[in-house]
Amino acid sequence: MSKRINVISYNPPKSSVWGHSTRRLAPGEFRRRVAEFLSVATTQFETNQRILTIPGIHAGLDVQARNVVEQLHQEIGAPQDAAQDRQLSEEEFGVCLDVIAATPKTAMPVSLLLVQMHEVHCWNSPEPLKSVPAKSWLLEYYGSTQCLSTALVFSSIDEYRWVKGTISRTIGIELNDKHVRPKSAHGLL
Repeated sequence: MSKRINVISYNPPKSSVWGHSTRRLAPGEFRRRVAEFLSVATTQFETNQRILTIPGIHAGLDVQARNVVEQLHQEIGAPQDAAQDRQLSEEEFGVCLDVIAATPKTAMPVSLLLVQMHEVHCWNSPEPLKSVPAKSWLLEYYGSTQCLSTALVFSSIDEYRWVKGTISRTIGIELNDKHVRPKSAHGLL
């Protein structure tokens, strides 16, 4: 008798919190590819957080980094004297991403981070797979690091395989099967 597996999860270890590197992609291209993945792979998702972590202007930054921080503070109308985590509107996120995209990597402040979080409610698995509600998250990181961090849940190995192929085709990252849980599912991969 085969063992039934009710839920499959994909969670890289906490030491891999920065997820799948996307440094080879320009920030705008990375954002476009994530949007394409979400439109193809999900039937329902929401973008529920956009956060800018920004250092204060007096954070011991070199001239180039200080200019970037000054520009971001000015663009979002934030006081320049203190570091902050700030919730952003979609429009503010786009403006900040444009600033980051125009900044040479050598000028990027180490403590600057722009994050957009998507919560996936339902995968768009093709027939005969059944699309069922899932509690999955994708986080886009821009700034001093650029990557996609994932915490994904699936109703079956087939659904995992389908999402794995879709994320590879659209974003260009590869999910690593060793991060699939439960371990008993590994024999099915």
